[in-house]
Amino acid sequence: MIELPQLSGGHTDQYLWPCTKWVMSAERELRAFFGSVAELYGLGEAMLSAQDWLEELAGIDIQHLDADPDWRIVTIAAAIRLADRMNAQKARSRCE
Repeated sequence: MIELPQLSGGHTDQYLWPCTKWVMSAERELRAFFGSVAELYGLGEAMLSAQDWLEELAGIDIQHLDADPDWRIVTIAAAIRLADRMNAQKARSRCE
């Protein structure tokens, strides 16, 4: 889990808290997605899907995010990439 930075007075830096909250919620979303993909398709596919998720996250314009972003948009985009990959694998196996 992420530890929040402390100021000399022991108070959490109020300016870092919104970013820390974003990171923690994004981490939960990615962890849930990774676990689901690993359960259904195995660890290798989960690793590829996690990379897809991070690439989709990198493509977001963070200046337009809400105070409490909905990371499911990232998960949906990564799931579409997973589905495309699974469909391509299925098509290749039919051709062999």
